[in-house]
Amino acid sequence: MTIKNQLKIKYFNLVEQNKLFKSICFNAEIDNELVGYLKLKYIPQENISLISDTLGYLIFKTYFDDHQLISDYQLNNKKNILHKIGGTYLKLSKDEILLKSPQEIDSLFDKFSTYLNETYSKQRLEFINYWINKPSIDLVRVFTDKDTQVTDYSDGIGVKINRNRTNWQKKGIGYSLYEEAIKWCSNNNLELWASKTRTDDAKQLWNKLEHLPNFLITLNNNAKNIHQKENRPSIKLKIK
Repeated sequence: MTIKNQLKIKYFNLVEQNKLFKSICFNAEIDNELVGYLKLKYIPQENISLISDTLGYLIFKTYFDDHQLISDYQLNNKKNILHKIGGTYLKLSKDEILLKSPQEIDSLFDKFSTYLNETYSKQRLEFINYWINKPSIDLVRVFTDKDTQVTDYSDGIGVKINRNRTNWQKKGIGYSLYEEAIKWCSNNNLELWASKTRTDDAKQLWNKLEHLPNFLITLNNNAKNIHQKENRPSIKLKIK
């Protein structure tokens, strides 16, 4: 029996610390032994409302683990937002902000919002264009005989487990994980997008996928090949 016939791949939703993102983990198993995994990450279209302005973009990108600040943003608590992150720009201490009247807070908040728009509008649009409904590979690993302790993400969070010294690389497992991720994307009306930082192994795999009859590589405008540094290709199953 071949490795491909023995291989079983299961996927799980991961618990994301940043609620903006959705992450999926694909576990590769042979005889109930974890031999590798692939993590997929993107921002679902419905979450774009969380970053509908530059303030939301800044908070969810930089302060995603500050639940109180996120709550203040969603409740439009201007004073608390300025108290937390606006003081440096406004050149006011936290105590000075707390002493401001509601009218003064509104004026300061408008000033702060204008600064954010001027500074982060382009970054926000680039961020949205990169992540919204564009799943990409966050991490892929196929274990070697040096990997005696690895992380199993089947619980959605990740737990360390011990494993036997077996090398599973160069056996087509990485390709099978990519293939399963592409199928998952197609089943969810999405395409798998390349990350900006592709390793040489990833580039070779994308090159292999490009020449298979059941996949369709799409390129950005003016791109000549999938290895251009500025190009970010996507891939999907062809419609039969």
